[in-house]
Parts: sequence; C-alpha cells; structure tokens
Amino acid sequence: GKVVIAGAASSGKTCIIHRYIENKFSTTQATLTADFFRKEFVIDGKTVGLSIWDTAGQEKFSSVSPVYFRGAQFALIVFDVSSEQSFDSAMFWTRQVRLKSQVKTTVYLVANKCDLMQKVDKDQVKDFANENQMKFFEVSAKEGTGIQELFESIGREYVAQSQHEQELPAASQEIKRIEKTKKEEGCC
Repeated sequence: GKVVIAGAASSGKTCIIHRYIENKFSTTQATLTADFFRKEFVIDGKTVGLSIWDTAGQEKFSSVSPVYFRGAQFALIVFDVSSEQSFDSAMFWTRQVRLKSQVKTTVYLVANKCDLMQKVDKDQVKDFANENQMKFFEVSAKEGTGIQELFESIGREYVAQSQHEQELPAASQEIKRIEKTKKEEGCC
C-alpha cells in the first residue's frame, strides 16, 4: 500500500520514517531529495508491504507534486505538538491530500514530538481529527513512542481494505448469478 507523509517543515516526518524503518533517530539535516522506502511485515498472519513516500522538503514551498499524493491509500499528516503553526499547517495538508489523492485515502493525524512541551490544544486536535474522519496518533520519533502502533494500525487497515476488495468481486458474481437464475425462471 502507498503511504505518503505530509506536514510542516521540521515536524519530524523523516524522523518518523527512519525510526520505523531502521529504529534510528537523527536530527542532523533536513530532507533534500525525494525519498521512498519499502517495508514488509506480518500483521494478523498476513504479509503487508508498504511503500512509504517522503516529501523531500517540498512542503516548505507548499508545492508538493500531485503525483506524490496520487493513488495513496494512506496519508500521515504530521505536526509538531510544540508548534501551533505546525498544527495550522496540518490543516492545509489535510485539504491537499483530499484534493490530490484521486482515491479514497485513509488519513492519520500524527502528533509528533510528544516528548516535548505541548503547545497545541489536545481537544482542538481531537476535534479536528474527528471532523475530518482521521485516525489520531501521538508519537515521539526521538523516543520511539507510538511509532510501531501507528504502522501496525496502517497494516491492519491495509489488510481489511484488501479483504474488502477481494470480497467485492465475489459478491458481484453472486448477484449476477441470482439475477440470471431469476430471468431463467421467468420471475420479474
């Protein structure tokens, strides 16, 4: 499944990815080139493959290409809990995902840096997540808190979506079979 990560510059998007993929944390530099990561894991007995796309610093210019969002099954909108401006930016990125993804995207609102003093009102964040049908997670890429749970939730959602997609053709075939039987019997 395609996972895109968006949010304000310096909100910790790349740190979240590196913590999840490599279990490492670094604050040394901003992302300058497009990054793409692949991770496979087993959840509930099913193998899940995630393609995780990083914005490559383009968010500074609010100019992330529509291609970045196209076909994304999941989007992580990341903000820094110690910055109200970062949360305001999360609202902007939520709209961008909805406008540019072209498919139904499951969106996660991710409050990063929960190890720092929180300046963003938690009730406001929860209300925003609920109003926009977003799943809400609090994480700390620095400490590793909540990262595994976040990606396990994505994995479970991916498995559920995959099963639903497999069930749709089977249900469609069953409806066609019933309609054909009714026509043969002269009913309706």
